[in-house]
Amino acid sequence: MARMKYREILIPLLAVCWWAPIPAAGVEIPAGEEYCAAAQQWMVTTRLPVTNTVHKDFDGFVKSKASAQPLGTHQYVSRFRFPEKEREIEGLVSCKFKSADEIAAIHGQQTVAEQKTCQALIGDRLAVLRAALGDSAVLQDRQLVVGEDELARMGPTWFRPWPFDAAVPGGQGQTVLRAKALRVAYKSRAPIPKAFKGVYYCHLPSDEFLQALLLGQISADDQFQLSE
Repeated sequence: MARMKYREILIPLLAVCWWAPIPAAGVEIPAGEEYCAAAQQWMVTTRLPVTNTVHKDFDGFVKSKASAQPLGTHQYVSRFRFPEKEREIEGLVSCKFKSADEIAAIHGQQTVAEQKTCQALIGDRLAVLRAALGDSAVLQDRQLVVGEDELARMGPTWFRPWPFDAAVPGGQGQTVLRAKALRVAYKSRAPIPKAFKGVYYCHLPSDEFLQALLLGQISADDQFQLSE
């Protein structure tokens, strides 16, 4: 997706904390303030409760860190404005998760299953939204490709470039959906503080963004700006 030049204006507001109820198997991840908490449970297949902190201030989100005890996530939503379409939507959801290996070490191996990827989470959201939209969806499965996670090596590069393009044009008229991840193993030998280990971060296209793509309301070729 092409991006227009922009100047981001940050509006500092207080973060809001939300607690996510324990989801039963197959329950849809809710949009909104509980998204990253429920997504954390989905990412590691756990029934542990999660406290989610929703940031309105970008700088506050950058400085935040997920926690394993108690299990806590952090969330930031970037809004995209499409001038040519005169439309503004939630474009990107950024989640700071804890990794399955640290949760297992802290809470016990029986509390988690395999570690899923940001790519898999996009695929899950896409399947849920397509099922809900039914025949209203314009884009077909063959027109959408969910790319593998683009991995950042360290925290600062997870935020560069910003915003992250969640959808780009692909070959043969396809749209490629993208996620950017930061993964650091809990027992990593890297010379970094312990608080930076055992993390799995994701920049993801929001449900509203995915739905707009499916309905043909926006495309990967559209130019956008970060909303002020």
